[in-house]
Amino acid sequence: MRSYRHYWLAYALFILIPVVILTLVSGYVADWQVRSRTHELSSDLTNHVNNTLDEAESLLLLLADRSQGICTKESLKLMRSLAYDYAYIREAAVINKGQMRCSSWGMHSPAIKMNPIDSVFIPGRWRLTNIHGSEFGDLNNYSNILALGIEADKGVNLLLNQQEFFRPLLSTGEVPVAALITIRANHQPLGMLLPNKNLLMYDETAIKDGLPGSRYTISTESRDGLLRITTEVSPHYFLATWGLLAPIFVGSALFFTALMWGLWHYMKSGRGFSREISSELGRAIRNQEFVIHYLPTMDNQNGLCIGAEALIRWNHPRQGLVMPDIFIPIAERTGMIVPMTQWLIEQLSIEMGEWLKANPACYLSINISASHFESPFFLKRAYQTLHRHGIHPSQLTLEITERELIDNSCSTTRKVLQLANQYGFKLAIDDFGTGYNNLARLYEFGFELIKIDRSLVRMAVDKEGGDRIFDAVLTVANGYGAPVLVEGVELAADVAFVARRHIHSLQGWHFSKPINSVEFKKFHQAHQTANVNKPVPEVGYGRPRMASTMVN
Repeated sequence: MRSYRHYWLAYALFILIPVVILTLVSGYVADWQVRSRTHELSSDLTNHVNNTLDEAESLLLLLADRSQGICTKESLKLMRSLAYDYAYIREAAVINKGQMRCSSWGMHSPAIKMNPIDSVFIPGRWRLTNIHGSEFGDLNNYSNILALGIEADKGVNLLLNQQEFFRPLLSTGEVPVAALITIRANHQPLGMLLPNKNLLMYDETAIKDGLPGSRYTISTESRDGLLRITTEVSPHYFLATWGLLAPIFVGSALFFTALMWGLWHYMKSGRGFSREISSELGRAIRNQEFVIHYLPTMDNQNGLCIGAEALIRWNHPRQGLVMPDIFIPIAERTGMIVPMTQWLIEQLSIEMGEWLKANPACYLSINISASHFESPFFLKRAYQTLHRHGIHPSQLTLEITERELIDNSCSTTRKVLQLANQYGFKLAIDDFGTGYNNLARLYEFGFELIKIDRSLVRMAVDKEGGDRIFDAVLTVANGYGAPVLVEGVELAADVAFVARRHIHSLQGWHFSKPINSVEFKKFHQAHQTANVNKPVPEVGYGRPRMASTMVN
């Protein structure tokens, strides 16, 4: 029971940790979005206020020039036009000797007495103030006055509609936003917008209470520091944004958690499959479930097919065709690789024996590993199999990777490779260029073919400077004196690259994919042209060596 609790705790943490993390991430993203939106609204409001006041100053300058502080027909017409044509202008007026003589609505008789503050001017200077509506019978709220002095007791002004100052914030839709415009020097309010009020101008008490307060507040200065514009987005907008993002992030967390969980179970079942493979390899050999595919080897000089590499595949009754990278490591760990290779040699002798005897210049190759060195009878049985089918052992090449050679460079390995030479097998070093061998070791073990790894070809063709590394490895290989085979030739660019270099033979899907024995024989026939003037060598490659004799 305790074990189950631990499993359920692990599963719960496996689910909860990504959910909690992505929930927090969604909160950070929502916070960033709200802050970005606040900056955007603040910028829009500041720009709009500046543009509105710039235009109002231009119109007021025009009115001062036309009226010169006197109510004329032309000035009355202009004031009327300003009130009708510009939404942010409620009224234009001419002030003379402390009284409003005329406005957009005509002449005032008697003249309206003005507040002393609003009736004294400095010639040529602007003034922006607020005015309480109780001074007028038709107003009960604050408004703004933009005034321009003509003389000490003469001037013109515009009564501005606060609503138009906040016009950019009225179309924000779902964003609950508040704003406050004040004169920075004395904190005198010019207008305020609240999200939960229909009206945009309020009584003096409401304005003095200020904005409700929020962490998403931005204050900017405008008009050379004259105004302070504060924009504030309600925290409820953050909650609404987070409420939209959290399900997306949490859903993604659950999806990837399920994906990783499924992948874990898949890998877990793969381990089970590995155990199943381990128990079924013996049965597979007895039931002939393995098949051989042949990867052709091409002469780099004349394009003829000179042999092939024999590759084993497992036609599993339930899993289908299983690639060797899955079952070969298991076979090596369990010791089944030796009987499997013996089956491979027996089967290729059956399938390709007559072909090898008819083409003595051609050869086949198979891969061996350190596990084969531990079997004292592997080489002897391999030789006996070939002898029974009348195949010369020099037509079978044993390939060992450079990495295997490094990891197993002991006296036993040396003796086994020397014995392979004595039996007449040819030896090839596979994946050359990926390890750290030297020429002395190649001479010591008597390798007669060097296979350059496919990764060097890809690097040489695809990466800048890769050709220099390839040429350096090729120089080392050619310095040994054995023929060089390049693996992984897949593209026309690969063929063009290797064609200009001293390379004996090629392998790769550019010529053919691994194919069965029947298809390979057809392929060989299509890529074989007799040349009676050219002597046929003992086998398709090799360093000078003594002819081997059959051992009964």
